[in-house]
Amino acid sequence: MKNSNRANVSLLMHGTMLMFASSYLFVLVNPLNSIIRTIYNGTYMKRNGVAMSESTWAVYLSLTSSFFIIGGLVGGLGMQFILKITSRKRLMQLAHLNNILSVILIAGVGKITESYEVFIVGRFVGGICFGLSFNLPSLMVSETSIKQKQNFWQSIISVSGCCGFLFAVVMGNDKVLGSLTLWPVAFSIGSLPSIVYLITSLYLPDTPYDILHRLGTPEALDLLRTLRNGSEEDIHEEFELLQPDTELTRKIGIIEMLSIKQYRNQFIAVNILLCNIVMGGIDTILLYSSVIFINVGISEGNMIFINVGAYSLLVLSSVVCTILVNKFGGYRVLFVGTIVLILSQVLFTISQALTHLAPTVMPTLAVVSIFIYLAAWSAGINGSVFAVLAEITTDENRTAMYGYAAVSFWIFTWLGTFVPPYLLLGYQAYAVTPWLVWTVLMLLYIIFCLPDTRGKKSEDIQTQFSQGFFISGCLAP
Repeated sequence: MKNSNRANVSLLMHGTMLMFASSYLFVLVNPLNSIIRTIYNGTYMKRNGVAMSESTWAVYLSLTSSFFIIGGLVGGLGMQFILKITSRKRLMQLAHLNNILSVILIAGVGKITESYEVFIVGRFVGGICFGLSFNLPSLMVSETSIKQKQNFWQSIISVSGCCGFLFAVVMGNDKVLGSLTLWPVAFSIGSLPSIVYLITSLYLPDTPYDILHRLGTPEALDLLRTLRNGSEEDIHEEFELLQPDTELTRKIGIIEMLSIKQYRNQFIAVNILLCNIVMGGIDTILLYSSVIFINVGISEGNMIFINVGAYSLLVLSSVVCTILVNKFGGYRVLFVGTIVLILSQVLFTISQALTHLAPTVMPTLAVVSIFIYLAAWSAGINGSVFAVLAEITTDENRTAMYGYAAVSFWIFTWLGTFVPPYLLLGYQAYAVTPWLVWTVLMLLYIIFCLPDTRGKKSEDIQTQFSQGFFISGCLAP
């Protein structure tokens, strides 16, 4: 049995548009760093009569970046509560409307007033969309695609996010739209995917699981027939797997997840895997790569080439991740990616700490280590995490677990965006050390506590979670 053309279009639109748009707006402040500083400094001088100091700018830069993440916390946490009163597709539409509102605030009101308060509020509103983009597309893909293609489509989500990162770096460059007159256009581009989605969503279906839960069996079965190319027997067999979960979904809440061993171990895994996306230090690179490259001696003239090269590698690696996850499974890709990530973090720390011993070699080593880091994160961490999450959770608990895990994810994401300016300012050589410690601990968790899901049935994976600590089957003799 295969996904039908209608299913593939739905998966493409549900899985990519929101992630692309929110990732684009998230990273856009990086190439527009100097423009935003000029705007903030002009407003600050009008109000206070003096220019911003370096420490004051660091505070406002942290607020501009971190309020996006605070909005993400609101969006991620609010998802499960909003889904109790509306459908998946309707929430996706609301998320895209919210994204457009964010662009209007920053590119419209922000341009007119040049107020950093408006910028920060606009970032907060956009962050709500970003919060939904980390859970909602993955949820809808899990409930729409056949199981054999879920890893592929979960990886496509991460590819779309990396494409948004690259597009932001290109559009925000001072030779494209990163000027004092054109920066509103750069922000406005972030609304285009939302406009495309809102138009096409009029013809897109909701997920079969959601239709079954809200409308009943006949409607859900009819929808499933339009999303599959296969025999009637195969369609009914898949449909039977959906039906028992609808009653269980209403019963599984935070109390059950914390008190029942199987759910508790699953919930811990979901929290750790989601937090691992950001706690390796990726936001230090995505938001402050320009600062890092300047610190290691890259000239501003070469910055565009280094940044475009780095983010192009990010996109290419995400495509490679899709192939690797399909072939080897999410767990094994995650395991290898974590090891390579540790090596890149160690290389970067060495290059910074020993610059005085080899001032011509170490800056090059720093740039190489950042490129390795981006490749390891994109090909080994980002896409594989979503694939593993889809396999270790079930329809009966996925919505609740994603929703509650969003709290810890966005708290740690805020930490990952607010802290880097101070680490880079005060501890240049050891700015990635906290992220290195996390990644080492994550590797130990992967080895001893996370099951290798490749080729296993859902019930076998759940049984492993009910057992607790174990050496993963991938690594056991």
